[in-house]
Amino acid sequence: AFLEKILNAKTQLEIFELYGLVNQNASFAHNIHLTYRDYEVMRQGVPLNETLPIPEKGMNFHRPSSCHCPTSNLFLGSGLFDMKSHIEYDVPFGIGTDVGGGTSYSLLRTLGEVYKVSMLGALEAGNELTAQDKPMYPGGEEEGEDGSLDKYFFPVKESYRLSPLKQIYLITLGTAKQLGLENFVGNFQQGKEADFVVIDKESTPWVRQRLKDITQKYAKKAEAGPPSRAP
Repeated sequence: AFLEKILNAKTQLEIFELYGLVNQNASFAHNIHLTYRDYEVMRQGVPLNETLPIPEKGMNFHRPSSCHCPTSNLFLGSGLFDMKSHIEYDVPFGIGTDVGGGTSYSLLRTLGEVYKVSMLGALEAGNELTAQDKPMYPGGEEEGEDGSLDKYFFPVKESYRLSPLKQIYLITLGTAKQLGLENFVGNFQQGKEADFVVIDKESTPWVRQRLKDITQKYAKKAEAGPPSRAP
């Protein structure tokens, strides 16, 4: 309330925006408490009082972005990253560890938490029967005459199923693009820096058995061929 009176800004992101910090070089850690208005600011990356055409659908990693650090959010109990809303609003994001509050340097372990957080919806987290939009500040209108939600409400977090390939992309080229480093690292393209790790697929008996099971499973699917379609 104090900052709103002084700066005429209602959220943390609007304060950053007022000082010109929501730009193509900005990567905001966590971003777990974004209002509808905040998502619009992140998507456009322009001052609040200016309007520009919204970019075409598709990830553009040279705009303001978020860095998802799930182990920190879970350990501190600060909240859950809303991956589905980031995708729907076309706001770029990458993956980080933030071991100041998190629990592991390992991006592979972090990916396990990324998946769990993305799968968890507000109904499961809050154990509520119906979705509830929470106002950002007292006195916010619940719904306008045109049926649109108040811009200072939080979207209700919904479950998003993140595939294994998308997970690997997020900790490689995806986050490299989010940080503007895709010309240097992120994949094995010729001329890039050799910034990679080598994973031993038989490091433990359990990993070896899991790999064997998966290989046999998909080998059988390949032999069977694609499923026949009904006429």
